[in-house]
Amino acid sequence: MKLCDRCYSMLEESALVCQECGATMESASAPQAADAVAYPEIARANLKRMKGEYAEAEQICLAVLKQFPNNLSAHLLLGDVAWDRGDARQAVQWYDMAVDLAPESASTRAKLDRARALVAKEEIRAGLAGLEGDPSRAGFIWTTLLVIAAIVIVGVFAFRAGGERGRREASDLDKYVEPISIGGEAPRVDQQPEEGSLQPPEPPAAQVQPLQSMAETRILEAVRTGLGAEASRVAACHFDPRTGDAALSVLFGDGGDGDLILLARAGAAAIESNLGVSRVVLKLIATDGRLVMAGTVTADSLRGAAGQPSTVEWANSILRDISRE
Repeated sequence: MKLCDRCYSMLEESALVCQECGATMESASAPQAADAVAYPEIARANLKRMKGEYAEAEQICLAVLKQFPNNLSAHLLLGDVAWDRGDARQAVQWYDMAVDLAPESASTRAKLDRARALVAKEEIRAGLAGLEGDPSRAGFIWTTLLVIAAIVIVGVFAFRAGGERGRREASDLDKYVEPISIGGEAPRVDQQPEEGSLQPPEPPAAQVQPLQSMAETRILEAVRTGLGAEASRVAACHFDPRTGDAALSVLFGDGGDGDLILLARAGAAAIESNLGVSRVVLKLIATDGRLVMAGTVTADSLRGAAGQPSTVEWANSILRDISRE
């Protein structure tokens, strides 16, 4: 008695094939004995396959594999049966096992590659069919396309609207650039008036008033605050920060000592504003624009003031270069 190398079943000493697992025994005549037993069955199964009797052919091959699990011909024939039935996936499984048994066989590997290629095509075809037949995915695709189309349409309209707006703004700008005519077409520059015709007088040129700086505004506010009730009589202020000189225009009052004191108070308020004023030129202006009185107050003259503030003595002590018209 001896043991099977695969399933360890007890066998007769002369046994060439294990009756339990189909494994061949290690002897020179074992392969020939296995083929001698399996070949007639393989041939019968192949005949069934050629007749289209796939179920019978499959049963015969499975019976052979039960007795001889490593039989290459049975694996290949089962793969051919599956291929002929159109079951490429099953054919791949059988051909794959056949390649494991005979990795050097080019024909066996060719059958495996052919079956795998068909399986790949079927998977692609199934994926496309699922995409076409799935209403939810089809709806998603249509929704995406509609959203993209809407974005494109909105972009086109926005572009056109922006261009139209730009043209309108350019047209409006032209209205301001072109000369304005009153009562019809404006005369050409080179057009000469007819002799004896009356021409309207040219309007006087507009006088451009200089802008008042922030320092001048603050000095003017300080002076008006110092003058109290007579603050409105200070009409204008000019200041040169490079020299510290300021000029104040004060409106004419009664022409007496009150105007003299007001000029002195205005000059003192400008210097005491702590805004960098060191010298103030004061002008008393009449309602017709005529200069009535002028004088100068400096920081030095203010420090040497005499008498009580807002008196004639005090005003005369701080005002310098007084002139009257």
